[in-house]
Amino acid sequence: MPRNNTKVKAVQTLLALKEQFKDVQAGIQLQLTKISELMSVGETVEVDDATYELKDNFADTNTVFRPACVHRFDIVEVK
Repeated sequence: MPRNNTKVKAVQTLLALKEQFKDVQAGIQLQLTKISELMSVGETVEVDDATYELKDNFADTNTVFRPACVHRFDIVEVK
């Protein structure tokens, strides 16, 4: 069965992107952990003329289910 180079390259590209995504997610988690050690939930910080707040995504629920790409803490812009 002949290999279709377009298909192979497409799958290789996807696999490479998934690896990069894992690295980015790990970096995000590391930064959020550092930020959660520096700030209290609800505390704000101003960055580039915008205000951001540290939010605890699991504060209002007892659910231990963790949806993909949802971290316990997050920085959200205060509108």
